[in-house]
Amino acid sequence: MKKIIKAILGSIFVVLALYVVGLAYYSDKFVANTHFGSVDISHLSLEDAQKKIEEDLSNRKISLTEKGDVVATLQLSDLQPKFSFESNLNQYFNHQDPLFWFSNLVEANEYQNVLSNQIQIDRQELVNTLEEQGIVNADRTQSENAHIAYKENEGFYINSSTVGEQVDFDHLAEDLVNHLDTGDIQLEIEDSYLQPEMEDDSKRVVDMFSKIKTASSFEYILEVGGDELIITPSQIEAWIYFDANNQIVFDRESITEFVYDLNEKYSTYNKERQFESTLQGTITIPAGILGWAIDIEPTVDLMIEDLIAGVDVRREPVVYNTGGVPNSANDIGTSYVEIDLANQMLYLYNEGELILSTNIVSGQTGTETVPGANAVIEMLRDTKLTGYSPRTEDDYEVPVSYWIRFDYIDQGIHDATWQWAFGGDVYTYSGSLGCINTPLEYMGTIYEYVNYGTPVIVY
Repeated sequence: MKKIIKAILGSIFVVLALYVVGLAYYSDKFVANTHFGSVDISHLSLEDAQKKIEEDLSNRKISLTEKGDVVATLQLSDLQPKFSFESNLNQYFNHQDPLFWFSNLVEANEYQNVLSNQIQIDRQELVNTLEEQGIVNADRTQSENAHIAYKENEGFYINSSTVGEQVDFDHLAEDLVNHLDTGDIQLEIEDSYLQPEMEDDSKRVVDMFSKIKTASSFEYILEVGGDELIITPSQIEAWIYFDANNQIVFDRESITEFVYDLNEKYSTYNKERQFESTLQGTITIPAGILGWAIDIEPTVDLMIEDLIAGVDVRREPVVYNTGGVPNSANDIGTSYVEIDLANQMLYLYNEGELILSTNIVSGQTGTETVPGANAVIEMLRDTKLTGYSPRTEDDYEVPVSYWIRFDYIDQGIHDATWQWAFGGDVYTYSGSLGCINTPLEYMGTIYEYVNYGTPVIVY
């Protein structure tokens, strides 16, 4: 029994002795099983632990892999590292309790994620090191931001962002430090690709796209030449671009081109046209002074105002015309004077009703009446017609009671009391210098019904 008691006391003494030795030993050292990140600093003084950590990390090599292949190797010492974990290490050292040093013999004392922001890598050295091993951003595909794109058949849409192969060196440096922390010897470079600054759901992209759709989503109808043209959202989008402040601007040049094309298609000025004549059926009338055309610049101004307002609108273009019915496919309308040279007849129509018809005398051979779609541009009473006759090679002066000029070459309708007959073949031997000689008895009615701009169709 005494032997047993002595053995137990002896064992206790040994344990106490070992504990006291351990307590003394670890009073200025890290206890067993202590790891700072991936570095084992067990049994080391604070100073020795810091040296070991710096040496160990500096000599670490990490392989960079890309698409499964090793493309570069980095060693921390090549990147001029600056360490600043002394304060943290000192804190951990003071935090440990040597009185319980024995517990660490079976339970590790690990400090994880301790290197973040504690190691500073020279960014330029990192760039240089990678470039020496063939990783050069200038040779790599750039990431592309999500952005608003345009296709003629689709209009505007959000073009998704794409990730390129250029390296974000700041992110790579951070990943490198984290891998040193964990002890991992491989680092995927794909995780450090430069990311797009704007993704598909970026507020800036979404707001811009919303602005476009709002600016183009209203009913816009142009009434041109008797047609109703619906300006579609896709057409409006084709005119949109963004200024330096990301504000919607409408492309004046494109809108001007659009209006110009409308004018080419619909305007009647300086164009021949089809006419339903009294005796000859449908005939083609050469261009004269009659017609209308779109006034381009004022129309573009109004359209841009409409587009900026962005509300439903029905609009006619601004037009200028010499007579007839402006902005109409049939600008002759239903009130006009018709002059049939072949039949030597004049017809006066008012709102589709035939008011009168009469024989006339037109221009004689050599001074023939020039046909065309024309319009009244001058009306005079009791005046004198003066000019030069190429047939007699003399100046002339003739009094008339009514004068109605219908073109820019001084052709007109007037009474001709000197004519003894009208119609038939009188024009072949007693024709005018181009004017339409008309019996005086009808001129008063003609003068009463016509106005400036009344079409005068000569064929």
